[in-house]
Amino acid sequence: MSKQRKNIQKKAVDAPIKQRQQVQQPAMRSSDINMALLAGVSIITFICFHYTLHNQFLNWDDWIYITKDKYITGFTAANFNSMLFHDITLNYYHPLTMLSLAVNYHFSQLNPWGYYFTNVLLHIINAILIFYFIKTLMKAMVKVGYKEIAIIPWLVAVGALIHGIHPMHVESVSWIAERKDVMYAIFYFIGLIMYVRYTEGAKFKWILYLNIFFVAISLFGVMGLKGYSLDFALKGRNFSINDSLICAFFLILTASAIIAELKFKEFKIELFYVLEFFLLSLLSKPMAVSFPLSLLVIDLLLKRDKNFIAQSGNWIYDEGRALAKLALEKWVFFVIAFLSGLQSVFLEIGHNTVVFTHGYTVIQKLLISSYAFTMYTVDAFYPENLCGYYPYPGISSAHYLPSIYYAAPFFAMAI
Repeated sequence: MSKQRKNIQKKAVDAPIKQRQQVQQPAMRSSDINMALLAGVSIITFICFHYTLHNQFLNWDDWIYITKDKYITGFTAANFNSMLFHDITLNYYHPLTMLSLAVNYHFSQLNPWGYYFTNVLLHIINAILIFYFIKTLMKAMVKVGYKEIAIIPWLVAVGALIHGIHPMHVESVSWIAERKDVMYAIFYFIGLIMYVRYTEGAKFKWILYLNIFFVAISLFGVMGLKGYSLDFALKGRNFSINDSLICAFFLILTASAIIAELKFKEFKIELFYVLEFFLLSLLSKPMAVSFPLSLLVIDLLLKRDKNFIAQSGNWIYDEGRALAKLALEKWVFFVIAFLSGLQSVFLEIGHNTVVFTHGYTVIQKLLISSYAFTMYTVDAFYPENLCGYYPYPGISSAHYLPSIYYAAPFFAMAI
């Protein structure tokens, strides 16, 4: 009897342990699958782009960014002033991209291998971020009422792989001067991931350490750039702002975020953290101006507009009012995007970058833009005859564009 009682007790003790093991096993398998899928995406992406490691500098504009660029050759105060506060490439204002090239130059000098390897590595990181963004978004969509999909990890991996190996990214990876594409995308995707988590009420404790780093960098700028200034002209008048004052502004801003995180727990600082990555993306390439619109799309996917609908009976009015409130939540994003876009336009006009469009009317410029948007969409699904340079269309003797351009707006609206 005692032996039987011991066996019964042993089975009773073993049963919960086996149950816990059975519960834990699926989570471990899911984690292993994710890591295996990420490894597969990374390896395949590297295989597709490994040939770029043997490329040389191009004679298009690599000389502007690297071979003839004196500002990336040393980490001096004068060079930092030029890279951080001036458009040294006469193209875009993208200081973080130029700093990354300066780091490359420090280690590789004029050996192109290091620059191409960095581009490939950044592109692989982007594919990984796409994986986590899609996964995070799909899980958030399930929480707000969408039907759960059992094969989410595999679908996510396919999306990340498409981004990683798509031919339209060849230019961004295989052309050193296009470092700005892979740079801005990293901060863009991190910002989107953080915004999805923000809508779920997540906290980002790790940002505290990043802001401490930003405070240290800003303090270095305040001390090291005392004798330099940002000079610009507006309406015929010259203005000058001391670099130290600009760095002091960012010092106060990031220090305030640290204080808010540590002392005011009730203060919702998470949206500011998203804003930080938006700024980092903009400072890598102005193309990031679309970020606030991406946030609104996420709001719609996660049905956040439903929280603001007043149920007045007029669906169009209610939905418009809900979207307006969601946009108002992000007003700072839209203001910064507008100012960044305005700056880019003025820079391009000042450097005669838009000189090639001077022979077209406003309507023709809109037609060309519609055609470009349509063809980008077509190339995303059918990437054939891709090229690094697409010339502007010719104009007939009657001053007309080719007929396909007049149909382009209708295709663009349909898309």
